[in-house]
Amino acid sequence: LCRELHPSNALGIFRFAEAHNCKQLAESASAFINSHFPDIIENDEILEISSQMFSRLISSEMIRIESEYQVFQACMRWVKHEISNRKRFVFDILANVRLSLVPLRLIETEIAQCRDMSLKIALRSILKDLTSRRGQLVPITSIPRIGAKKAIYVIGGSKRESTSGWTNDCIFDSVIKYDIFRHEWVDVAPMAIGRILPGVTTLGSKIYVVGGERGSQIFANGEVYDPISNTWESLPPMNTSRCEFGLCALGGTLFSLGGWIGEDIGDSIESFDPIRNCWETVDKLPEARFSMGVV
Repeated sequence: LCRELHPSNALGIFRFAEAHNCKQLAESASAFINSHFPDIIENDEILEISSQMFSRLISSEMIRIESEYQVFQACMRWVKHEISNRKRFVFDILANVRLSLVPLRLIETEIAQCRDMSLKIALRSILKDLTSRRGQLVPITSIPRIGAKKAIYVIGGSKRESTSGWTNDCIFDSVIKYDIFRHEWVDVAPMAIGRILPGVTTLGSKIYVVGGERGSQIFANGEVYDPISNTWESLPPMNTSRCEFGLCALGGTLFSLGGWIGEDIGDSIESFDPIRNCWETVDKLPEARFSMGVV
């Protein structure tokens, strides 16, 4: 049976193995399900399992997914298969989804397309819990699963080019990504503005690139990248233009610290709230500094 494992039968084999105490077969089937999760959820076999088995499946750290949105989609497909009987499980099921890693607009789209009013109300309450960051229904912070796809991004930067005895800096707006599943580099959507020495960090499954410089111009503006849609959106500018500064995320908020602010070294600290979409100056460093590490 181990040799017969396929996305269309893996769940059935797993249940058979557990029912007959076939530990090795159960382990093999479980590993197959985790590594082929995107294919498993496309087959109808998953629609027939119980809520307990479904929750067990999607709670695994080892399911190999491109994004947490795939898990959310699987939940919606399972619930809607027998919506009258299964909508009562929606909170229990979605408790196993790292919803803070799912773009809010995708949850909003699901709500807009939902025809069952009670399910729509439940999803709205979850969305409100996420946007208000109360954390009463679902956790407001999550880290990706161990088996989730992770990528390395190289963003902007520059290189030296020599032509006719002159040396020029070529500043990139391009972004390249290293795919850890396929072990290859791929081009993704470029930034609107090429920049060097920006602050870069991640927050809520998105990549924020803020400040930096190009030539003699130091930027206050920034951009945010959504890996799921492969698109960039502009951010409101910081109160202070800066490069070679520290940028980090904490508690759902971005913080920018210090850096070069023209001809001087800065000591100010600004915070950015992605819900309110604005920056505000919140404090100062004990002493001005630049090109430091911040975490």
